[in-house]
Amino acid sequence: MEKNDSAPQAESSVPAAPSAPSAGAPAASREEQRFQRRGLAFTPAQNKLATAAISTVAFSVMVLFASALVWLLVRFLGWVSSAVVPLLSALALSVLFRPFYNFMLKPLRNPALTVIAMMAIVIAPVTVVSVNYGPKIVNQIANFASSMPDLVAKTGRWVKDSHPEIVSLADSIGAPDGVRLFLADPEKYARELSAGDIVGKGGSAVQYGRSAANVARGLFSALLTIIFFVCFITMPPVTGRKVVGYLPMLKPATADFIAEQFDRFCDIVSGFFCRQVFICLLEGCLYGAGFRWVAHLPHGFLIGFMLGALNIVPFFGSAVGLAVALPLAVLGADGSSTRAILVLAVWGAGQILDGWVITPVIQGGKTKLSYPAIIFSFLFWGTVFNTFLGMLLAIPMSAFCKVLWDSLRTKIKGFI
Repeated sequence: MEKNDSAPQAESSVPAAPSAPSAGAPAASREEQRFQRRGLAFTPAQNKLATAAISTVAFSVMVLFASALVWLLVRFLGWVSSAVVPLLSALALSVLFRPFYNFMLKPLRNPALTVIAMMAIVIAPVTVVSVNYGPKIVNQIANFASSMPDLVAKTGRWVKDSHPEIVSLADSIGAPDGVRLFLADPEKYARELSAGDIVGKGGSAVQYGRSAANVARGLFSALLTIIFFVCFITMPPVTGRKVVGYLPMLKPATADFIAEQFDRFCDIVSGFFCRQVFICLLEGCLYGAGFRWVAHLPHGFLIGFMLGALNIVPFFGSAVGLAVALPLAVLGADGSSTRAILVLAVWGAGQILDGWVITPVIQGGKTKLSYPAIIFSFLFWGTVFNTFLGMLLAIPMSAFCKVLWDSLRTKIKGFI
């Protein structure tokens, strides 16, 4: 009897095997069987929902981490912008002059001799122009600078007399002191502008010390730029494959992706600057000729050429040049509405040629950025570097970010 009593107890201690599915029921997957053994049973829809939720959380964490890294990088670049500017300027110049350097290197076969020949070729025309036309250029610049305070005062008087409500509006909204002084007392603003007292009203010794320090800092930055330029231009071209060679921890697929994006960045920057410099020279000559011989504007060629040269940052030169040329045409010597209309006509013709002929033919729409994206690029990269260099690099940097995002989008497609 004892033997018979112990047998049922042994049988009850053994866990019951899972019942086999009936012939008509579908067989459960391995995941469902594993959840069923642990006491969890998810439907296929719940499994998809849980997977999507986990993937979304993981992707959000990755995006937040990448955003934090970008923010730290932006803050770091803004902090060290004064030290980075000569390096980046030299790098941009080396990329710009790289085709010319390679062309000169073939017959000379000596990097040092090639650099000397390049500098001689660039410096010789500048020296000839300076010797022959230097006094005229200096006189034009000096006369233009001396006429600016009177032009500013006339512009301020015109705004004050024509729209007196603007003065009260500037006071009510708390406009900067310089703007309120320009609207309230244009003559005083012009005097202080010519004396250099608008930015700061410190003592003359302090101002002289600051200006001398700024000049010394500028000369030192220029010297560093030349040194870095010589180093960069004589170095072998840096390729993406060479860069990833210093990162052996990367997987082959990741290394190929980084090498491809680096080569794309170099191609975008070099192509943009080489084409944009040619566009600026062409537009400078066109605007200068139009302002000088069509609109008969005083200092017209100088203003027009500066307008074209400043278009190395697209739209910047056009805005600054028109802001100077239009008041000079109306309020300057022998100013008239007819001259203002001619200035607007020359400027409009230049904009049409630039938008429909010059830039599409030479630049070819390589950046593929819309006008709102271009404006945002100026604001963003100008804030990052806090210098003119940020505006100079705005379009190629944004174009590269767009290309990079398109490449990343194809890689992470279907991740969630």
